[in-house]
Amino acid sequence: MIFFFIALHFFCLCRQNGLAQRMYLCRDMQYSWQGMLTGHAGPIYTLAFRKDDQRLYSGSSDGIVAAWDLSIMQAASFSIKVGEPVLALSFHGSNMLIGQMAGGIHVIDLEERRELKHLKNHVKGVFDLCTLPERGLHAVAGGDGVLSVIDAFDFSCKLLLPLSEHKLRKTFFDTRFDRLLVGSSDGFIYVLEPEYFNELSRFEAHSGGVYDILPFGKSGVITGGRDAHLRFWNYDLHSSQFTEVKSIPAHNYAIYSIASGGEDQVFATASRDKLVKIWNPKDWKSPQRLGRSGLQGHSHSVNKVLFESATGRLFSAGDDRSIQVWAPLNPAASPPAHS
Repeated sequence: MIFFFIALHFFCLCRQNGLAQRMYLCRDMQYSWQGMLTGHAGPIYTLAFRKDDQRLYSGSSDGIVAAWDLSIMQAASFSIKVGEPVLALSFHGSNMLIGQMAGGIHVIDLEERRELKHLKNHVKGVFDLCTLPERGLHAVAGGDGVLSVIDAFDFSCKLLLPLSEHKLRKTFFDTRFDRLLVGSSDGFIYVLEPEYFNELSRFEAHSGGVYDILPFGKSGVITGGRDAHLRFWNYDLHSSQFTEVKSIPAHNYAIYSIASGGEDQVFATASRDKLVKIWNPKDWKSPQRLGRSGLQGHSHSVNKVLFESATGRLFSAGDDRSIQVWAPLNPAASPPAHS
């Protein structure tokens, strides 16, 4: 596997001067298209922020992880080439974990710009990684249906747990209840305790597969999946059971990503139907539709959405190889939070 850092001269920002000409309206917020970041040679599958870092990171099927300096909206001075499609990114301190289509994980020290480990615990793609911060562990969703648990410091494999005969697509550690939720292409969400990773319960959430899980309210989660619905669930800690309380037919095709703008004030969804939608959680009605218009918006499936902490801007990435940038017209009204 080839791994190295290269200059990003081929990446560029294409944007209009001032506010974009097209405006997107929501009841409590207005979004405008600000521009796009381009340069990847293949579909972009993931976006991620690192704490206290002014850069946005993107991973693509071209085998490159790119970094973007958001203070100047230009490419940072390096990228990482790993030679296989990149499906997932996660951070722990100065380390970046890169999940690949082939099942490997590259662990990179960003400060020293060197590879620390190349983990090979899965035989199929690594679709997601999450950190259990108080326990010093990473939970990894494998395309082979196996959940792996690795030490966040020495990167040793602590556990290989077969959960499903289908792909595992999402890992979410809920700090509110000290539970690990794992979404699978079999449509189920598996609820595990994080001490020995025993299964406490499982429930069928989405026909055809679960693609994202996000906390909502004091005791709930929002999920999205292949059935194109947003589903809302309440959790009972004593029984370890989730109960569905609401369902919305949110898109025409699969929902790949859900993002929160912070404190349950605004949510975004990304779908195979080429749309990004902005939702007001006061009623979950009449969402903004951020669609294609000229160079604005996505021409193919949208795979990931992510809010920026400082400004409330929304970044969306998809199969058209672009990162679209959406800015709130009134930044002071937008909630600052990473998702």
